[in-house]
Amino acid sequence: MLFATRFALSGIRSGLFLTRISYHFCPITRSCYSSASAVAITPTHDLVDYNDELSVRPGRQLPGWRAKRRSYRPISPSNIIAQYLESRQNKELSNELWGNIRALARDRSVRLPVMTAQMMWYRDEELRQTDLMEQLPRGKNWNRRVKAVCSTGVTVKDLASWSWILKGDTADIRLERFLSVQRHKPIFLLFLLVRSDQPILNRELFVSLLDHITKIYTNRTPMGTGEQQKRALDSAFNMTPKHFLVLLERLMFHTTRLSPESALQLAQFVISYINSRSAMGTVSEMQGGPQPEYAASCRIFNAALRLLSTPAKSRPLANMEHNWEAQKHLLAFSSGLRQPLIINQSGYRAIQAVMIGREKSAGEVKVAVRSVKTWPPYRRAWDGIDEQRRPEDDLSRAVKAGIQAREAGYPEIEYDRALGALGGHLLGQSPTVQTRSTPPVLRRAKNAAVTVLDTWAARIKATRNAQEAWAIFRTPPQDNLKPSVPVYAAMMAKIVAGEVTDSASAVPGSSRENFPVHQSPNLSEYEKARIRPPTLEKLAEEMVASGVRPTGLALCILIEHSRSESEMLHWLRLSPYERLAHELDPLSEAAQRNYETLKHVPLAVFNAYISFLCKMQRKEDAAASADQQGDSHPQSHPDSRPRDYYIKLALQLIPARLPAKTREGRTYKPPWLQVLQTLIMSKSHASLRNPSTRRSRLMTFLNASKLTAHRTGMDAALLGLICLSAGRVMAATFTAANRDQYRDRYSARDRWWMVPDSIHLDAGTKSLLEQLYNEATNAFADLKPTGSGIGGFHVYSYVRMLALYGDVDRMVKALEWALLWLEKGRTLDGAATGGTSSNEYLNLAFAIFEILAKDRVPDDVIRAIEARRQALVEIGYPLEVPELSEMDLEDVALVSVVAKGWVDVSNMQDTP
Repeated sequence: MLFATRFALSGIRSGLFLTRISYHFCPITRSCYSSASAVAITPTHDLVDYNDELSVRPGRQLPGWRAKRRSYRPISPSNIIAQYLESRQNKELSNELWGNIRALARDRSVRLPVMTAQMMWYRDEELRQTDLMEQLPRGKNWNRRVKAVCSTGVTVKDLASWSWILKGDTADIRLERFLSVQRHKPIFLLFLLVRSDQPILNRELFVSLLDHITKIYTNRTPMGTGEQQKRALDSAFNMTPKHFLVLLERLMFHTTRLSPESALQLAQFVISYINSRSAMGTVSEMQGGPQPEYAASCRIFNAALRLLSTPAKSRPLANMEHNWEAQKHLLAFSSGLRQPLIINQSGYRAIQAVMIGREKSAGEVKVAVRSVKTWPPYRRAWDGIDEQRRPEDDLSRAVKAGIQAREAGYPEIEYDRALGALGGHLLGQSPTVQTRSTPPVLRRAKNAAVTVLDTWAARIKATRNAQEAWAIFRTPPQDNLKPSVPVYAAMMAKIVAGEVTDSASAVPGSSRENFPVHQSPNLSEYEKARIRPPTLEKLAEEMVASGVRPTGLALCILIEHSRSESEMLHWLRLSPYERLAHELDPLSEAAQRNYETLKHVPLAVFNAYISFLCKMQRKEDAAASADQQGDSHPQSHPDSRPRDYYIKLALQLIPARLPAKTREGRTYKPPWLQVLQTLIMSKSHASLRNPSTRRSRLMTFLNASKLTAHRTGMDAALLGLICLSAGRVMAATFTAANRDQYRDRYSARDRWWMVPDSIHLDAGTKSLLEQLYNEATNAFADLKPTGSGIGGFHVYSYVRMLALYGDVDRMVKALEWALLWLEKGRTLDGAATGGTSSNEYLNLAFAIFEILAKDRVPDDVIRAIEARRQALVEIGYPLEVPELSEMDLEDVALVSVVAKGWVDVSNMQDTP
């Protein structure tokens, strides 16, 4: 032992000699060498005991001193902190996480995440009651480490402020504290706050964060040019390209979920960062050093193009224009450089993917409309100008982007063919229908071979109706190739798609609806039957018979379009979720259902089941409306179920699958939106006139909407549902059908109504209507600071809802906000573009305001709004007030009558 120690101490003069001696003597005197090397190498720091719950990474056996220098924890300190924050919010702490926390508390390194976590835990009152306090450093040990950290410029107050930020109860509170602290904040703290498992709900805070990081992390002063601050405090200097790409990926995740229009702000962040690195590269060139900045800038540029092509979580196709604006900003920046940045293959694919999701241009619409009605959809020449067009003039922007990638030298793979099929053209093959869609998933490594099936599915999708899709389905791209689940799912989607309402004005490929089938009149009935696509049930049975189990999108389509519970359970039993079918079966003997199986079901499948329940509830409501006495004399359901059975079951299952303490429960909103849409909108005008039915549904709607906003945050979709439901309930409360044949149903096309002779609202119903009004106004107030997702439709729905309540002051403020947003250059979700539905709704909002504001709004206010609108028209905005149709004028009259009724009721003294 003494001999080994002597050799180890002598090795201080020669690291090489120490390495050799330690390696040979490690199997015999490992503990002795560990102690000796600690004295030699780290004389001022305590060693970490690595023989605890967090063992070193597996690998070859290393000598003791090298193992201590080179070993890394399997879980980084930041990951442990993130898991601790989530467990504190969930009030659950697993044994594994507790072991990791104890191990991190015993760590004696001077890494900032370690010291911040230890200070945070030391000040945690709940942890003071545990034995964790014994593991945390104290006294001289802590002071020595603090002194070492302070030598880099970090102070104890910095550590205290970081721990205070992390002690926030929610992600929004932590983010608010982060922005309020004016001290230096390290990169690890920012990375913790923008992790994908941090459910940020406040859009205004998130937009402020984007402004903050653009200012802090791109304001970089080159080394050697003036007085420098310590490197540990230079956030821009420490933001390496690798760190930047990780940060950009996390920010894009939250952008697609919270604020898709902020993608342009992210693009500006990328440009600022590349410019800061270019400045550093110029200094390196002047100093004669290496010039790696151009290569790094190209890598960042292409990674940003790829990330900015990520579709939004909500309404991905409608928000794809924001993706293109961000990409276009990057491309314009690159083309303006002295040496433009090189676009690699992934960059071209990202551009092509965004082009596929955009609305068709005028030229692309002309190509789609002038294609022959039969398959393949070759272009027809209608006039001499068409005769002079070249074949490449008919290619879509997505296909042209793919051609540019080939011209740049990048080879075409099967994934590029899938993009080409959706873009409307496959090189060397007949054309397809340019179809607006999200891009398919890029498969890599061992899964790349099945991409040919994705191309097959894309070709099925790029058709105009189910019969054309069936012809592609029966023609595999390779001999003996069997269809997979995505191929079956694409065919099923075509079968269940509805028929387009106006085929003369509709554009093929712009929506999911099927176009009419054009067949040759010479076909026999046998041939017509042969080429006719099968039903959904028959295709599903064929899929199961071929050995393909229904999963993914195919299973979702089968569940959502099932005609009964037994049919839905049949498809579930054939899928990998047989246990779920047993739990959901009303005839099963499971007396006490805890729905634990739901937690393991994919969100898409669960959302499809909620959609099925909502569809069944709409059927029940329609059946009740068809019965003249359905609401006045409630009858029992044929199987002794209450009439609201399906909607109540959905409200029971959603919290079970999406608990508030989980990330999915705080971010996944589609099931809630489906239920909210069904609660009010599925009820007829006559049934909502029944006081008990109206009060019951309205109370359930208010509770569900408040819960949805509290858990997942307010957004434009939820605002629209609240405004539409408010309008539906108010119309049913203050009007009645004017014709006998319309007394039991009320729709936008059947606006024959009359005002009841006497209107009396009990205090409970009046209070619920006031709550609904407050929900709508509060929702709009929450979304106004960022305007996230608000378009012309939402402005119109909100203005109409305010008109129903007679609130002209808020109508004025809402339109002034819309004008201000347009004056700032915002698009209002397409409202600034002519020909879009968003623009039509915004113009309709101005039109109904002009009528309803007469004699109720001061003339100078009306003239001010009109002047601002005309100023926008003069600079090119399509904000011309349309001439209202007969139906719109009738709706304005309805709104006026309802508003008068509400004012009269509000002025009455509430009766007990």
